[in-house]
Amino acid sequence: MTILRPTLIYGSANDRKMSKLIHSISKNKYLPVVGFGRNLFQPVHAKDLANAYWSVFMSKKSLKGKQYNLPGRNKIAYKEMLYSKSENLDKRIILIFLPYTICLFFVYIYTFIHFIFKWREPYPEKSLIVTVEQVKRMTEDKAFSFEAATNDFSYSPMSFEKGIRDQINDLT
Repeated sequence: MTILRPTLIYGSANDRKMSKLIHSISKNKYLPVVGFGRNLFQPVHAKDLANAYWSVFMSKKSLKGKQYNLPGRNKIAYKEMLYSKSENLDKRIILIFLPYTICLFFVYIYTFIHFIFKWREPYPEKSLIVTVEQVKRMTEDKAFSFEAATNDFSYSPMSFEKGIRDQINDLT
């Protein structure tokens, strides 16, 4: 078995994060950001991911028992990612930086109150708007090396700027 671990996937209207962020940027002038937006991402375009899967499938080399990270080409800070999207949408945005500890505190209170009123439901955590884990993940770096994938099956992802431009053009 070969394990392929993609980072944040984008590139279609059906992706979970990027298309929602693009929609938020196009509709809102102000966007809240937990922390200072310095955490690093390496979003991978769906086309790059499809090419990687195909390359692994067609590889003449034995890749069995190996694991590969499949991030995008470049590391980008979250706030820069938002600014890049807004530039491609031709929309000016203002980021509102919210302190991490305060956000975490309020989400803990929200979760506690939510469970008080929803304790009889079978899965009360499913109806939370935001979870403590989501807030914690908002400040983590999500950047990885793809050198092994490049060496073993010529993985070469596109830049975020090109990928997001293509996605925005497809969505508009």
